[in-house]
Amino acid sequence: MSKKYCMISYDAEFDVMSYKIGDTSNSYGDEDPSNIVTLRDFDTDTITGYTILNFRRICDTKSKEYSILSSLFDIQSARKECGI
Repeated sequence: MSKKYCMISYDAEFDVMSYKIGDTSNSYGDEDPSNIVTLRDFDTDTITGYTILNFRRICDTKSKEYSILSSLFDIQSARKECGI
């Protein structure tokens, strides 16, 4: 079984978290009203990651977006990796 690729980065100045679960070099982004950008491969439409705007605010206030994020990945682990 191959190990799943996952890379998390966080920009504290702009409160933006990137959560990549695949190669994003051939990806496009679909932004929804909850400030979550879903990255998809151009050729296969497979999800390759997410960019979350206002990540810390979403986590601190447990806003409606929090439940959306918790269905996508482990928020507590992501926060720890981001240092928040």
